[in-house]
Amino acid sequence: MYKKAISGVFGLILLLAGCSSSEPESNVDQNARLDSESVAADEPSLDPSMIETPEQLETLEPEETPEGNSDPVISDRGNLVKEIGELGGVVNEAEEFLISFIVSDIDADFDCTTDFADKPENGKFVGLKFEVTTDSSLADEVEPSFWLSSYDFSAWDEDGKRVNDPVGAALVCIGDSEALPSPMGPGEVAEGWIVLDLPENAAAAGFGILTAEGTGGWEWKIEN
Repeated sequence: MYKKAISGVFGLILLLAGCSSSEPESNVDQNARLDSESVAADEPSLDPSMIETPEQLETLEPEETPEGNSDPVISDRGNLVKEIGELGGVVNEAEEFLISFIVSDIDADFDCTTDFADKPENGKFVGLKFEVTTDSSLADEVEPSFWLSSYDFSAWDEDGKRVNDPVGAALVCIGDSEALPSPMGPGEVAEGWIVLDLPENAAAAGFGILTAEGTGGWEWKIEN
């Protein structure tokens, strides 16, 4: 579970990156080089002076800019809003990716594949298919692993109301062969599904990360 990554933070100065090409678009906190708040529900509190608000973000223009727009889209919750196929991740001070990922598909009416799957408790299952790459330099970090599962996600409905339990019955929806492997160590590439149990009017889902310098997060729209 990603909770271990919440308790054991990365040691280097990090920033959250996001772009739709292979070149990172970086959103830099002047002090911590991080976005504002995380979507993780159980992370420890931080000194607010460590965390930049969306209005204070400084954008570094990427070498390749999608559709001529280099400005990041920030949600009401302070997270980077990503599109399907749009690159995100964590980079070090040299703007080299430690962890990079894309969501290659979002299935807003996901069909479970296990024989023992339960019915959704909140309304329906939603699947996000991740492709994740970790750099070998992750081994030099205090936390040399990347943890990501349905437990690390938060979700919101069309009114912005947070879903109390986005995991619900999703744990037994798919088998290990289809799920995103977690944790991932340095120098690995993996893909797989994160499945959530959400209400019919679910509008967004995302996760956050904590580093030694602050917090930040990403989220994806759910098209119903």
